[in-house]
Amino acid sequence: MATTLINNSKENTSIRRLLWAGPLTAVLAGVTNIIVREIAVALDTIPSDLFILQEPGVFISTFIQVLLGAAVFALIIKLARQPVRTFRIVAVVALLLSLTNPIMAANGIMPIGATISTSTMLSMMVMHIVAGAISIYLLPRLAREK
Repeated sequence: MATTLINNSKENTSIRRLLWAGPLTAVLAGVTNIIVREIAVALDTIPSDLFILQEPGVFISTFIQVLLGAAVFALIIKLARQPVRTFRIVAVVALLLSLTNPIMAANGIMPIGATISTSTMLSMMVMHIVAGAISIYLLPRLAREK
């Protein structure tokens, strides 16, 4: 009886499953953000030569951030009574906070040495939201034990 209670309270999530679900989600989010970037370049909202938004950088930064999100989720699974719900709340807050980076870059506040246009800022925000949505949806789904 106690085992069932523990499984129900933990929402049947598995840190072991995150060992493959985290990298898979990170690759998917990275590839999707490259696609978003290419669409934005085609629509002329991101300059094709903007050094901070070249394909390798977009993929690597997305990949690393999603892996960090998976690590946070693993920690939440260990500590929280309702890990999926807790992760989603933490992830949405982190996503909203991450949107400040494009806003600061558009206002010349970032130490990257470039100020971006409003359209580039909005394109970057779309990339953040896309990666966030993929992570918030897929990580808990893939970490769930059958």
